[in-house]
Amino acid sequence: MEARLGALALLSLLACSDPGNAPLKAPASSASATASAAVPTSSASAAASAAPVEAPEPPPIPAPDPPIALATGGKAAVHATSGVVTSVEANATRAGVKVLESGGNAIDAAVAVGYALAVTHPSAGNIGGGGFMIVRLASGESYAIDFREAGPAATTTEKVLAEVKAGAVGYASVAVPGTVAGLNLARERFGTKPLAQLLEPAISLAKEGHKITGRTGQALKGHWGKIKEDAEAKRIFGKKDGPLEAGDRVVQKDLAKTLTAIADKGDAGFYDGPVAERIVSAMKKHGGDITKADLGAYRAKLRAPLTFSYRGFTVETMPPPSMGGVAVAQTLLQLERLRRARRSRRLRAGRSPLRRGGEALVCRPSPGGRRP
Repeated sequence: MEARLGALALLSLLACSDPGNAPLKAPASSASATASAAVPTSSASAAASAAPVEAPEPPPIPAPDPPIALATGGKAAVHATSGVVTSVEANATRAGVKVLESGGNAIDAAVAVGYALAVTHPSAGNIGGGGFMIVRLASGESYAIDFREAGPAATTTEKVLAEVKAGAVGYASVAVPGTVAGLNLARERFGTKPLAQLLEPAISLAKEGHKITGRTGQALKGHWGKIKEDAEAKRIFGKKDGPLEAGDRVVQKDLAKTLTAIADKGDAGFYDGPVAERIVSAMKKHGGDITKADLGAYRAKLRAPLTFSYRGFTVETMPPPSMGGVAVAQTLLQLERLRRARRSRRLRAGRSPLRRGGEALVCRPSPGGRRP
């Protein structure tokens, strides 16, 4: 059996706290928390390899002027006293809900959802990719977990350019996967449930099968020309006359065995042992660069979130190597700069600044009698 590696899976969460000065701590009145259960002590090995990076404390955040009146979403808003789970696929969402109902915290649920998506959302949610996670505790502490894929040691600029020119498809374009290490680190540092329990739904979905969703059916159809070139992928996701369609049942017994190895041995069940040997064997056979040493050297990392002020609020998002976190910061900071510049121009022109808080926008006539 050859292990197939999939595309990048992003689990990027954006956390906004109430106005405050500390970048990694929310005020006592903050209503949101990513995980509210007590945080267990991590093992020495995890602590050594994933020590959080200290971020310099930014200057005090000015209060918004005029003050911002926050309002609920009205009838469309979702209110809960326990927790809410959402994902791109229903079976994965149910896995997370089941964990919450059994007493797990938000991180336990996120890990269960992540592993379930490895089975039910093959176009993105997979153990062959990587991702990011923002964790905000009830105490106000925040952490960014970086489990982005890493380039194999044999990777060169010339190889990457050649892969891109060839369409970035195939074993040569695969990086060292980080999803397993990232989800396991999140559970070890911030979860409360045993790893094997969180993997139960994913193992069951892979072993017993599940129905293909409309979204996955469309993805298989759109990429079938490339998928069918891989014999194992064609066997799993195809039928006599083409790809599986919405409503068809897909069974992934080999994936169930891999997930069982992870449940039994943690990181070692994936980055070492039989699974790692099969990955390396497939890489050698098909021109990939990942070696046993690459797999053994991979570590997920705890980083300080990228923290900035927007309209008096502290926003925490993913730092590099995430591109999305930087893009969010640049966009919001530019909007804030434009808003302040617009307000300054209005004040110089003798007009009232824009007011918020549910009231209609009212402007005072300028001295010349013209409306703004």
